[in-house]
Amino acid sequence: MPTKVALDELRHEIDRIDDQIHDLIIARAALAGRVASAKGPRGNQGISLWRPQREAQILRRLVGRHHGTFPRAAILRIWREIMSAMLTLEGKFSVATCVPPTAPGGQAGDQPDYRDLARDHFGTIAPITVYPGAGAVMRVVTDDPGVVGVLPWPRDEEPDPWWRHLLGTEAPRIVARLPVGGGDPASGALAVARAMVEPSGDDRSFLGVETGEAISRTRLLSCLNQAGCEVGFVATDRERPEHPVSLHLVEVAGFVGPTDKKLAAIRDAAPDAIRRAVWLGSHAVPPGGAAAARA
Repeated sequence: MPTKVALDELRHEIDRIDDQIHDLIIARAALAGRVASAKGPRGNQGISLWRPQREAQILRRLVGRHHGTFPRAAILRIWREIMSAMLTLEGKFSVATCVPPTAPGGQAGDQPDYRDLARDHFGTIAPITVYPGAGAVMRVVTDDPGVVGVLPWPRDEEPDPWWRHLLGTEAPRIVARLPVGGGDPASGALAVARAMVEPSGDDRSFLGVETGEAISRTRLLSCLNQAGCEVGFVATDRERPEHPVSLHLVEVAGFVGPTDKKLAAIRDAAPDAIRRAVWLGSHAVPPGGAAAARA
């Protein structure tokens, strides 16, 4: 067993390393103002300061270089906390989310608590406001570029899907997926913001496809495949009296931006049925996936 002298030396070494870590965090925070200046006054131009794709690149790099016995999940959590705290130093930043829907009888539904997902992702410093529904979150995010919305993962044929409101020209876009460690999408959420969305190197994109008449899921998938889209998920908002078109939210592999040729190719694949295809946002694939988060 180590002697008291040996233990004291080890503890002194731990204190020395802690001081170094603390000094580096202080130095990193000192750069926050310079980073905000380099980004320019985006908040005044209707664009959020948040760059989730850049954060994903940082986390991927750290997960890729990590070794030793310290858990990767803890690395992800530590750096998420650091990056979110730095973001609040750069300028106005807050989070809006909604309460989980309730099942019949007033009991909690089967969806996760989005407040917990938001706090886990954005850390202890970021202000989080809870709204009664997804529509209220969409309104505040649309009105304020300093706010990020955390909303439920879309479900097929919901009665009033929040993602329908992304099709507006001034609407925010999907910019991130929560939680950062991946896992089952249905137990997670999507973040929407009026933010700059850039390729991260490993992305998935969301497209909105509007059809003027009923189109089978099989034909829709065929059109998407014909346009070169690898489809991972589809949610449909069916035609009804107040909305005389059907809308489809489609998640596809890769970064498909607002001017991508695939959008026109989707329309051209079925001009009799597809009115338009628009880009609704992209998110970086979680760094290392769920396996890395558990390691």
